[in-house]
Amino acid sequence: PPPAPRGSPMRAPRVLAEVAWCFGFAILGVGALTQWRCVSQRARRRCDAPVERSYVRALLGEVCQTCDSEESATRIAAHRSADPWIARAERDPNAKFARKFVTYWAGNTELRGVLVGLEDPSLDQARPGILLGHTAVGVLDEFILSVADRFAARGYVVFVADMFGKEAQKVAWQQAKALLQANRAHRSVQASRMAEALRVLQEQRGVDGSQVVAVGYCYGGQCVLDLLRVRGTSDGALRGVITVHGILEEYVPDEQRASKHVAPKQYPPVLVLHGNADPFVPEGKVQAFREEMADRGVPLNLVAFDGATHAFTRPEKVPGTDTAAYNEPVAQDAWSRMESFVATTTAAPHRPPPPP
Repeated sequence: PPPAPRGSPMRAPRVLAEVAWCFGFAILGVGALTQWRCVSQRARRRCDAPVERSYVRALLGEVCQTCDSEESATRIAAHRSADPWIARAERDPNAKFARKFVTYWAGNTELRGVLVGLEDPSLDQARPGILLGHTAVGVLDEFILSVADRFAARGYVVFVADMFGKEAQKVAWQQAKALLQANRAHRSVQASRMAEALRVLQEQRGVDGSQVVAVGYCYGGQCVLDLLRVRGTSDGALRGVITVHGILEEYVPDEQRASKHVAPKQYPPVLVLHGNADPFVPEGKVQAFREEMADRGVPLNLVAFDGATHAFTRPEKVPGTDTAAYNEPVAQDAWSRMESFVATTTAAPHRPPPPP
């Protein structure tokens, strides 16, 4: 409409409205610029950390913005670099880590996992797979991604399953609590997400779909155990299950609730690596878990490490600062047991160990 004539009673409100619009757009512009500067500075700072540069920049670009702190990221990156298999792979001009996102669906939820493998001409046959369950941090937890690299350096193809959804790839603790509560209230949904991730891994080129071991850390330990409970070895693909400082809570799937005794199934062997000082898994829960596995007929090897608390394999968990603490001797023992378990339950890749 034409502008109101000067002195008109309509002109003053219109001028005020125009001023308000301009002021609002200015506020939005300043906010957007501030956010951009914060994000760009944070990404640059984390990507430029010298210890983590080669790892973080090689890994999907986005990951450089997911570190909780410089110190934590540096500890995890240093721990990863100390692995002799990884060191050899990164020195080998004919080998390189291949990492990519894989988007898939479970029910109505869009998920996005991370596929990690080592491209090496010497590995010319289909390789066993590792289905990796993430912690409460999410699928882009730097520690979980470093575990994926350690398995990949040994010749396995690893798929980090997404349990939270594409929009929650890495989360802070408050958001994680809400996501965990929702998933644990519907354990069958949790199990179905792991089952769908297993299917995705089996369909990847270069993977022997009949040779898969599911490995879960912390919350991921509960997830791989739920997959075991629901699936067993229904198609012979799941060769074993490992939990590392995992959550051990009894679960009876819906279809098995009619009877106290679960339906008979064939189960693969299970290795549980547990710290007997873990405050999240007291002795009562451990005993209930043992009884559940016995009722199911699951071949169980539960190793309880004296004095080890929660997250004893995570190098950034400094003792005395949390309910979780890194324990280097126990972590090394746990990895050796896990590596041996995977090698004996699958047709392990014929990749010679690095020189001492």
